[in-house]
Amino acid sequence: MIYAKLLEIQKIGVNAEKDGKNPHFKSNYVTLDNLLNTILPLATANGLAITSFVENDKLVTKVVDTEDESSIESRFSIYHEDPQKIGSAITYAKRYNLGAIFNLVTEVDDDGNFSSGETTKCITHLKTI
Repeated sequence: MIYAKLLEIQKIGVNAEKDGKNPHFKSNYVTLDNLLNTILPLATANGLAITSFVENDKLVTKVVDTEDESSIESRFSIYHEDPQKIGSAITYAKRYNLGAIFNLVTEVDDDGNFSSGETTKCITHLKTI
């Protein structure tokens, strides 16, 4: 049933404004606050609960249908020895996991430049597990 609920949310045409600025790459992105403010009302209206937790150096974001307990999850590798950088990585991973689950674009598309070795044109790199 979770996929039917995700479809209902997608039918609405969810679009989160890219309200954050990356001065290094001169690009915009969707902040976690804005992403959650966009997604949470739609998710809860459809009986979906969202949670994130760290498990084995991965941030796991899980969306659970509260009616039948079906779920979908996304995992993002996070690892670093500096706790502040881990916190930053968790925020970054939450944005990407939520974007992946709800099929939202949260960053500028680099048209495959990073993965093809064209790093001078790269805006960002996403590694999902």
